[in-house]
Amino acid sequence: MSLSSKPIFCAELVDTVLDLLRHDWRTLSSCALVHPEWTPRAFLHLGRDITLLIDWPDCPDLADFHRIFYHGSPLCNAVRNLTIAGPQVTSIDLLLAIPEKFSLPTLPHLRALTLRSFLFDSMQAPSLLLANCLLLEELSMEAIHVDETLGNRRAIERISTGAALDSLSPRPLFTRLQTLRVQDSIVDAWYPILAELERTQEVSTLRPPIRSLSLHSHDHSQAGTRLSHNVIWWYNAITNMQESLVDLSITVPIPLNHFPEYTDCTRFPTAVPRCRLLQRLTIRLWPLTLNYHTDATFINSLKQLFESVALFASRSTGLENLAFQSLQVFTAVIPHRTVHTCPHFADLRNTMMNDFIHMGKTLARADAFPALSAVRIGTAYYRPTSSHEQSVEDSGWVYEAIRAPLETRGVEVEVKVGLQPDEWEQWTVAQ
Repeated sequence: MSLSSKPIFCAELVDTVLDLLRHDWRTLSSCALVHPEWTPRAFLHLGRDITLLIDWPDCPDLADFHRIFYHGSPLCNAVRNLTIAGPQVTSIDLLLAIPEKFSLPTLPHLRALTLRSFLFDSMQAPSLLLANCLLLEELSMEAIHVDETLGNRRAIERISTGAALDSLSPRPLFTRLQTLRVQDSIVDAWYPILAELERTQEVSTLRPPIRSLSLHSHDHSQAGTRLSHNVIWWYNAITNMQESLVDLSITVPIPLNHFPEYTDCTRFPTAVPRCRLLQRLTIRLWPLTLNYHTDATFINSLKQLFESVALFASRSTGLENLAFQSLQVFTAVIPHRTVHTCPHFADLRNTMMNDFIHMGKTLARADAFPALSAVRIGTAYYRPTSSHEQSVEDSGWVYEAIRAPLETRGVEVEVKVGLQPDEWEQWTVAQ
């Protein structure tokens, strides 16, 4: 055995030390190059997660990452899960702009990428970050916002220096993307992602096999025309994934039938039943206006959606083409309300209760929803609320109205009242 290949320490000691360093990607990268016997354990931890924290303009994480994982470095083969995070802030005004020239090196085994708490300019294309992530399977964007002013200023700087504008990658991206998750991000931040997905589907012979789609934005200050435009994006995205989508979770700013004058708004609910493999469906209402009338209209629109599916099921002879035949779990999340905030609560309460009863009876139909095993109804606060601020919700029994017809069939029903803003998503994905 040559000197270079002799073990320096016993394997158990090396594994223990490397396990203690599992969150220190700089030191793990150095250890991976010390001795061949250290490499597998170091690569194991490097592959689990690397987090770059860019919380001030001259933060060293970015420079160190490019220095260690340069193009052609053997360490690039270890990176499988990467998180790039900005500072944890309470205001959009405090978000940092992601560096204009930031790009990822070629990471041939990168499978999951998370971007969190950043400000993009309006001219940054997805390829700026993702052009070298051709095998990406999971993409998550959390608290991503867009600044038009920043984009215009950077464009002027490029033109004044003679620099070319960034362009989309000529290669289709996302050919292997299976999970796309957008949380608490302005809709303009994920337009380019959906546009690139649509381009990939048009120019590539392989459609992205997206199985899980989660789109939750909180951009709720838009006019009807803009809302209609947003629904077009949802409709196109869901329609293009109808042969692979298994898990759909989405936030809507309006009831599903709220704008009949904008015909595009009716396209989103019609796209959902076309996903024949869909097993889990979560719809969360984040309305433009805070009132019980919106909640009641939303619940009524859900009832109508399921009734139309059930009506289609009763008339169809081709069972393999029916909608929601694979649906196992349905979850609805609506804003948390208190009785005293609504002067006409009694009337609306009765309306919502009747709609829940009818919805429960419809969902209990085994011919229309044969695989359904669980229904969950939750209410969520708009802002973090301390225990002494939490109101007593005496309308919880209204949501309970859905329980009886479903439990008769053996479907599990869960009603959760008063979820915190950072709890509702975890609650929806819990088994």
